[in-house]
Amino acid sequence: MTKSDFKSPCGGFRGLFAALAFFGLSMGALNAQTTWNIGSPTATDVTATFKVLTGSWGYITISGTGAMQDFTLDAAPPWVNAGINIICVDILPGVTSIGAYAFAGCGDITSAIITRTVTSIGDSAFYNCSSLYYLYICNPNPASITMGSNVFSGVNHPAGSYLIPPRDCVPAYQAAAQWQDFNVFGESAHTDTSTITVNIYTGTIMNGSQTAKYVYVPKYLNIDTNGLAQTIYADIFANVAPQYQTIMPDAKHLSTPMNGFLIYATAGDTVTLDAVANAAKFDSIMNLGKWSDITNAAAFFYPSATPVGTPQSSVNTANGTQIQYLIQNDIQFGYADGILIGSAGEILYIKNPELTITNQSLTVSDTTTGISKILAEKLQIYPSPVRDELKIESGELRIDKVEIVDLLGRAVGANLRVRPDEQGKHIGLSVQNLPSGVYFVKIETDSGVVTRKLIKE
Repeated sequence: MTKSDFKSPCGGFRGLFAALAFFGLSMGALNAQTTWNIGSPTATDVTATFKVLTGSWGYITISGTGAMQDFTLDAAPPWVNAGINIICVDILPGVTSIGAYAFAGCGDITSAIITRTVTSIGDSAFYNCSSLYYLYICNPNPASITMGSNVFSGVNHPAGSYLIPPRDCVPAYQAAAQWQDFNVFGESAHTDTSTITVNIYTGTIMNGSQTAKYVYVPKYLNIDTNGLAQTIYADIFANVAPQYQTIMPDAKHLSTPMNGFLIYATAGDTVTLDAVANAAKFDSIMNLGKWSDITNAAAFFYPSATPVGTPQSSVNTANGTQIQYLIQNDIQFGYADGILIGSAGEILYIKNPELTITNQSLTVSDTTTGISKILAEKLQIYPSPVRDELKIESGELRIDKVEIVDLLGRAVGANLRVRPDEQGKHIGLSVQNLPSGVYFVKIETDSGVVTRKLIKE
């Protein structure tokens, strides 16, 4: 095959129309966006989309999952007959190959961006792309890319054609014979490596025959990108002690990201709060005192109890699973040496989670004695958390008044005064209009006052 194949109207193309289109000459008005299906028989969702910048000039993005079909001189790609001028090609993540003759002879292309998922480039894919100035290649390993023949033959921009591989991969690409059509190598800045520090606090509080357990993780991501939080949650689950795994939801069935969370269990009841999705309730609990200190957690579960001795604590560290993902940015166009260039649209992020697990235990003793303890045992208040109606079972006690107060001791909503026929019976208190948060329920009976914590969903 020679360059003359692309210069002659009869060089394998059917007529002058095809030859002119192959050189990108404008042939009339265009839609702002045109899409073609170009997937192989096993990848029917791979598409090419041409977006107009001005007139007939624009750029093509290849998207989808799987391989792009191969083309030939006689069976040219659809943009050959579309009367367009392609100045940039952007191959998006998920596409695994660039078809033979895909952009051969497209002499207006000044830049191309090839995602790291591409592992095959067909014969003459960029043949005679003589204006190609920048080629951004996101795969760090040139040996993993199968190359056809004459892929970049004729890539000879007068100012030099730049091949820009990932950071620190320039020597590997310089040594690879199939990339020698590029006479200048540059280093890309599209790789971002960072550490994510995740602090995990687990605790067990014992109060006589009662036990409370919790897992507390403060929010650790400014922005949860690409499902990072759910991925790291699986690492957290794998590294906490088995007694805490039993109260944690399965990582496969999370309904929220879990970028910071609080999970606690008492007497078989488990509550899960996402620090973002359930921010109001999560923050209202943490405002009483962060559970990185187990004494604050103990005060939440057993308000009238006091610590017996000092908390026991141990610290373990673990490395989470390294996470790699791509962010595809909008293509940015600018001029380099007077030539319109599309800048690289991918950033490869490499995240290394580092987990620090602090496990604490504490024994407390309930200081409630005498008649107050008897009252506390006879009154049953449920459910907590509550959404619509709070239920109170008073046994033989006579309830005179029920009051709900916030964390500052201020009464919220209307107080409930009990009618004679409700005394000693199952009582319902509507809290539907109460804002989400933490409150206290004060119950006045004929034998004294009982106060219980209440969480409103």
